[in-house]
Amino acid sequence: MPLDSTAELKAALTPIAEISRIIAETRKQFEVKLASKFSIFDQMNYGENDISRVIAHLLDPKGSHSQGSRFLKAYLQMLLDSFTQYNKKKENTDNQYNLKNIKKILDIPNLDEADVRCEDSTKDGRRIDITVTWDDSKKFGIENKLTAGDQKEQVPAYLKSLPDEGFLVYLSIEDPEKKLKDGRLSITPDDAAPEIGNGRLFLTQYKPHISDWIDECLKISESDKIRWYLTEIKQLVAIKFYGGNSEMDSSNAVVELLLSDERAFEAALMVVNSIDQMKEQLAQKYLHHIHDELEKGMQKYENWKIDFNDGEKFSGHWCPIKITSQDCDMSVYLSFDKATKGYKRCIYGIFDNVAEKSDGEGKRSQYFDAIKAKAKEILPQMSPTLVWPGIDYFKSGQYSGQYGDWMANDFVEKLYEFHIGKESELFVAANTLVKNMLELLEMVDRFFKEQGVIK
Repeated sequence: MPLDSTAELKAALTPIAEISRIIAETRKQFEVKLASKFSIFDQMNYGENDISRVIAHLLDPKGSHSQGSRFLKAYLQMLLDSFTQYNKKKENTDNQYNLKNIKKILDIPNLDEADVRCEDSTKDGRRIDITVTWDDSKKFGIENKLTAGDQKEQVPAYLKSLPDEGFLVYLSIEDPEKKLKDGRLSITPDDAAPEIGNGRLFLTQYKPHISDWIDECLKISESDKIRWYLTEIKQLVAIKFYGGNSEMDSSNAVVELLLSDERAFEAALMVVNSIDQMKEQLAQKYLHHIHDELEKGMQKYENWKIDFNDGEKFSGHWCPIKITSQDCDMSVYLSFDKATKGYKRCIYGIFDNVAEKSDGEGKRSQYFDAIKAKAKEILPQMSPTLVWPGIDYFKSGQYSGQYGDWMANDFVEKLYEFHIGKESELFVAANTLVKNMLELLEMVDRFFKEQGVIK
């Protein structure tokens, strides 16, 4: 019988809330010993090159992990098993992955002789992120894609550089098959199909690809120190790259309750159908708070106005907050990496309107270089992007970092704390953001008054 009132829904959700409360209290009690949110990667860069070195080190039989070729064998076996399962599930049997080249390398008697390299040069001057080689005919490469797009003809060039019995693993945080269909891979679907059929190209994703491999490495490692390190890598993938939960996740207990209580199950389905709308409302409330605080601080700037535009895009970024003047060709803005509302990596800075309107022709405002130099004096941590600088303004927590998802679980919890008026670090983050954007506005306004552009 469907839930037909708010009271019934609340009653059905009460047991879930109680489980969450108990687990939260337990986590708080043991957190001093577990330090479940701590990661050795928190204070380190983990760009593509850094993660490539981590993966390469584990694959290297001569690596300081002292586990020989165990991890390399586990990786190859994982590739073989996962793509075997993939082929069984795939409806279109005409385009299955050919596994012959993986099997040939697995059949090599002594994998300990493998040579593992990062940034291995090709004949045309390109560099493959990771290569593993035994002889001239036995070699495979891994192209590690975190956020960067493909270079022109990158995948075909890498395949050409590998021997006939070699293969390339295209490893991406985002689903690479979707990227292939959308035309965002440097190889067309028609060109990829024969390479897949010949066992030369494998398209795969960090999750579950790397996660499954790390799980197997945890089982076979004979070193407690290395198992601890592997756990850190698994947490990096789960939390930093995909916005997952840390240890002591309550999901198992909640699932057991939902499957044993009909009313709780019905309530959960209603919540699932509302979750995206809930996240959107929380995020919008926070953005409107930032907008309102900026508006208060802008009262003395007669030549500038602030907009909250749900659909505005700057160079492919979704830009909800923009401060503009009809007399100036610069704007102060806040935006997200994705043009759609993905809430990926929030950035802010000064935008060159001339560059935006040039439609890729490379035009710049005549004031661009001068404005850039002055902004760097105010916020020296700013780093230039394609059009103008942006910085991450959330510097701590599981939602920060180069690949952070602004709407990851941990951040949604903090947004809720903000929503109900609880003391939250987001108040501090918002104040810092508003202060910095107003400093940029003051500098831009003064600059254009000095130039006589505005009065």
